[in-house]
Amino acid sequence: MLEAIATSLPGRHGGNLDCRDIGPGCELILPVFVPGAFLYLGDVHATQGDGEFSGSAVEVRAEVVLSVDVISPAPQSLTGPRVRRDGRITALASDKPLDEAVRACVSAMVDWLVADYGFDRLGAYLYLTNCGFGRVCQMVNPLYTAGCTLDERALAPAPAP
Repeated sequence: MLEAIATSLPGRHGGNLDCRDIGPGCELILPVFVPGAFLYLGDVHATQGDGEFSGSAVEVRAEVVLSVDVISPAPQSLTGPRVRRDGRITALASDKPLDEAVRACVSAMVDWLVADYGFDRLGAYLYLTNCGFGRVCQMVNPLYTAGCTLDERALAPAPAP
């Protein structure tokens, strides 16, 4: 029998990611690893800087309206949380030490670029090197969370002449 995962722990499932882009107007894409999995929402912040260095952002009570769609079958490239917001896409990963979280989110973004935007792996890495943004989302949980972000509008194919 599978054990429940504590919602306070970040990971490939989502969890306590503390990413500033997860908020009003975002699309959060989470992989589902077991049939019948539950969805939990909590830990709403009024504001938070990247890193959540002191262990707590401005925690607030909130009413949240969300819609949930199940994508079946899920894309094979979806190995961890992804966020779309304000024309940007972000691949998130949680690990320890921090450099492993960064490597994992970059690798997840490369997989996303290859699967959904037609890049080859080398081209995706080169594009990220020149156009990507890395960030530390939180450093207070047992696993650190990092994000790799790109402007999705720049990824759209150019219109035919």
